[in-house]
Amino acid sequence: MKIVHFTSVHRLSDTRIFVKQCCSLERQGIETILIGCGDFDSVESGVKIKVIPKRKGFLKRLFLTDFAITTKALAENADIYHFHDPELIPFAIFMRLLGKKVVFDAHEDLSLQISNKIWLPKFLRKPLAYFARFLYWSADKTMSGIVTVTPTLIKQFRNKNTVLVRNFPDLGEFTKIKEDDINERENNAVYVGGVTKVRGLKENILAINNISPTLNAKLLVGGTFQSKDFEDEINALNLKNTDFKGWLSRDKVQSLLSQAKIGLVTLHPTANYYDAYPVKMFEYMAAGLPVIASDFPVYREIIETADCGILVDPLKPEKISEAIERLLCTPDVIIKYAKNGRKAAMEYYNWQHEAEQLISLYQKILL
Repeated sequence: MKIVHFTSVHRLSDTRIFVKQCCSLERQGIETILIGCGDFDSVESGVKIKVIPKRKGFLKRLFLTDFAITTKALAENADIYHFHDPELIPFAIFMRLLGKKVVFDAHEDLSLQISNKIWLPKFLRKPLAYFARFLYWSADKTMSGIVTVTPTLIKQFRNKNTVLVRNFPDLGEFTKIKEDDINERENNAVYVGGVTKVRGLKENILAINNISPTLNAKLLVGGTFQSKDFEDEINALNLKNTDFKGWLSRDKVQSLLSQAKIGLVTLHPTANYYDAYPVKMFEYMAAGLPVIASDFPVYREIIETADCGILVDPLKPEKISEAIERLLCTPDVIIKYAKNGRKAAMEYYNWQHEAEQLISLYQKILL
């Protein structure tokens, strides 16, 4: 079996595409090629990475980059082509007309995302959201298979070969982190991910500053700012208890998690997050960290079932600081939540199970 993954938007090091999907396939002895924008061809973890130059500007990317990536993918003469960007759907339909077996990986609810983009003029949001639905409908009707990431998103598709492949963590990345020593660590809470307003960083900083000085609590942040305006807003705050680590490799992420007692997933109640699986929550659980998370229905079901953390109103820093203090002052609860979270990750919330779903889809398509 030969599989080509291709993307015009995502980084070649993208966790879902490269680290989880491509590397998992290669480990199973499946020849895997990843095509996207980059500087040079390479081979990483057995995966052949082939690149085209990155072009600046949306229109150049939409027409020149997408066409070039599609052409490069077709040249591989693969058994299955698996793509990750809605803008590639028209090109994927062309591939289907050529008789190729093509899988669309829907990472997000595009129409909902467009409807909630406040920077888009209101008069454009509705027609663009309808167009996004039309793109997904087109993929649903024409693709060999559809991959989605959440139970909510999967309801949009009727394709008989639609599967749920969730962004659960690869347990192999977390084996070196031991939860038994968690109470010996410094009183650090950690957030890893994109640094944006809606991911709750400001509230986390205000919360950490509100904690009793006797606890000497710190906030560790692994990730980069997505906007200069928000970076300026954050730099205006008291940051004496916050340590920014910048972008981190996967190995360094694990190292950072091993320095913390608590993982924070206090995302704002936006359409993108409210019904979505919180990837970082599962990584914190796999790393043996108690979780403080937004009180959303999906999060509540996970945390209450596993008994591995505390739910809070993410827009109220005082509630976040109360939860942090409660955990830091009760070492027995910390170790209980740490063990429960890791147990749930080991038994259910892990990538190994999801990789089997993906390979089964490929096999079904090739029958």
